[in-house]
Formats: sequence, C-alpha cells, structure tokens
Amino acid sequence: MQYTITESATAGRSTTILYGDFTPVAVPGTHPKYDEILAALLTNAAEDVVRALVDATKPLREFAALSERVSIRGKKLYFDGDRIKGTLTKHIVRMVRSGDVRFALVAFLEKVATNPSQDSRDALYRWLSDRDFAITGDGDFLAYKGVTSDGLSIHSGRAWVDGVEIVGQIPNKVGAVVTMPRLQVDDNREVGCSQGLHAGTWGYARGFAQGMTLTVRINPRDVVSVPDCSEFQKLRVCRYVVLETAECEYADPVYSDVDDGNCLECGYDTQDCTCDDESCDDCGKSTEECTCDRYGSES
Repeated sequence: MQYTITESATAGRSTTILYGDFTPVAVPGTHPKYDEILAALLTNAAEDVVRALVDATKPLREFAALSERVSIRGKKLYFDGDRIKGTLTKHIVRMVRSGDVRFALVAFLEKVATNPSQDSRDALYRWLSDRDFAITGDGDFLAYKGVTSDGLSIHSGRAWVDGVEIVGQIPNKVGAVVTMPRLQVDDNREVGCSQGLHAGTWGYARGFAQGMTLTVRINPRDVVSVPDCSEFQKLRVCRYVVLETAECEYADPVYSDVDDGNCLECGYDTQDCTCDDESCDDCGKSTEECTCDRYGSES
C-alpha cells in the first residue's frame, strides 16, 4: 500500500492511496476521518484498518447485509425482511458517521425482537421517534430517571434491587439492577401514572427529579409500555440498570463504558492480571518464589 499527500492552495490537503490490489482512492482533506486516516498511514497501519476508516462515511446505499437479520437497501433499514421506519433509520446515519454502526445496531435490533409483545415493540419505537438516542455496544439503550438527592425513587412501590425485595421508596445506587415482574407492569398506554419501573427522556426525567438525575440502561426486551401522555417522553419497564448520575444528556450515538473489567495496562481480565503482584526487580519472579538476597531466605 502506497500513498501520496498533496497540498493545494485552492483544494487544500488531500491524500491519494494505492491499495495492495492497485486500486487507487482519493481522500480529500474534508473527509470526516482524514486525520485518523493520515495517522494510520504514517504509522504503517494494516490496509484493512485504512480501508475501514476511508469507507466509514460512505453513503448508506453501499451497505448491504449487516447481519443475517439486519440489512440496508438504499436508505431503508430492514429486519428479517420487514422495513423499519422513522428514527432508527436516521440513527443509523449518526452511527455510520461515528464508525460504530455494525455491532451495536445489530445487537439492539435483535434485542428488540426478543421483546415478547408486539405492542411493547411498537411502544419502544414510538418512544424513540423524533429524538436522538444512545445505545450501548451490546444493544441496550439509554434512558434517564429522576430521583431524590439521596437516590430514592420519587414514589413508593415494590421492586427488587440486586435480588432483594424493597417496599417503599426504591434505592437507585450506581450499578444496581432494579427489577419487578413483567406481569405487574401496566401495559395500558392510555393510563399515564400506573404501576411499573419508570424512566424517560433527559428533559422529562430532569424535570421530574427532586435532586438527582440518573442514566439507566434498558434492554429493549424489558420495555412494557409508553404512556400517551407527556408526548411519549416516559416509559414503563420491568428492569433497568443504574449506570451513573447525569449532569447532561449523553451526546454520542453509542455509549462507551470505559471499564470493561480488564486491566488497563495488560488488557487481561482482572482475575488473570498480575500487574499488581509484587515481583523481584532482579530475577522477575514473584516475591514468594524469589531466592535472591532481596526477598529470598539466606542459605
């Protein structure tokens, strides 16, 4: 793979790349990922890495099957051959531009399909309509919940927090998994205030909060209903996970959870990581195995 960088007083900077199969491609300086492409070329990145960066913002007509169940034809999105209309298609444009479309979007759509109620699936699409939203890498979506300053639900009820039954105001500590039986969640969208675990848009939750707003992640499978009131801004679910306290709405289309359980130094799972283990600077063995003068016993 070869490349040439050119500067023009009128056209500005651009780069011409010649791939290994002798296919040339011109990348203008206005390309959204131009700096990343240039950095990849200058560091001799693999060709497939460069191709992915160059192709990240191609028009949607160039995409076909994203998975066995998800495909794009033109600017239309299909799941199992059925067209999905509205905000989801618009959201794909945002995700394609950020380069995160394939895995997160496919996971989200496949989780939607696991929701046992067609009405609930339609309700979720209704809640998502006409607004930007963020999804996680494994296909959950973000919503927000207004609580008291000490993290308690505004209203009292019955729910399970990390498997423990709570009756009264429900505690929502960061990391908590809050659940209730699905059959106990009111699925009648014509009823505004009723039984269920509630979350909503940033604006709705912020206005409802009494001291604190939380970001929660919800599996599309667990959505039960979206009340017609409040312009479809809130929803009732049977399960959510408290992610963090929120000062503003999450702006990116794909939520990035930095802490994936792996050591930031070696990349191994924390259970396998040995970065924190003490070792001898002379022989490199652990202090328990070392036989040097520093840690070993005298012979």
